[in-house]
Parts: sequence; C-alpha cells; structure tokens
Amino acid sequence: MTAIQSPTHYTGIYVNDVWQNCYLLSKDLLTSYDLADSESVMHCPLQAEYFLLQIEPAISRHQILLDIYRYAQICAAGQKIPAHDQLLKSVAEVVAAGELRIFKVRDGHDIYD
Repeated sequence: MTAIQSPTHYTGIYVNDVWQNCYLLSKDLLTSYDLADSESVMHCPLQAEYFLLQIEPAISRHQILLDIYRYAQICAAGQKIPAHDQLLKSVAEVVAAGELRIFKVRDGHDIYD
C-alpha cells in the first residue's frame, strides 16, 4: 500500500472490513496493524499512541483499536452505539470533535469515506 498524502492535524484510522486491519495514519505516516496480532500495535507512532491513550488510558492499545474497528462497523451498518458502551461513546466523541477520521480500505488500496 502506498503512502497517502493527508493533513497532519488529525490521526486517521483506516479500516479494512475484509481483513479486519486498521491502518493508523499520523503525520503522513501510514502504518498497518493486524488486529489479530497485538504485538504489532506496540509499534504505534508516538502521536498515534498518545491519541489512543487519550481515549482511555486504562485500556490496552490493542483493545482500543478493536473498539475503533467495532465502532466503524456499527456506523457502516447504520446502527446506533449501545448506550451502555462507554468506550464506543468516547470514540464517537473524538470523531465528532474532528480529532479522528475513520476511512474504509477497499481491495487493499482504495481509500474512501
């Protein structure tokens, strides 16, 4: 996958529905994380790691990525976030504030909202 030019004021999460991968984008740096491999999440760029810790410091980065992926699935299906799910509410808040953008990755290379 080639690097993607992007504004640097937000962190982007690129979600691949087929392979369940997240692509964390920070300052034009695209890094792939396989959600089945928690070790890969340990290599987050600093800005992205800071962002993940801001969502919920007590929860592992891997779990936060899983919840971001779950949030993206819920949105794609046109469903509402469960009222009791505080972590998904936190993800929704940073998305609404423009601090996080979620994109889908189709066919491994096409990026679209």
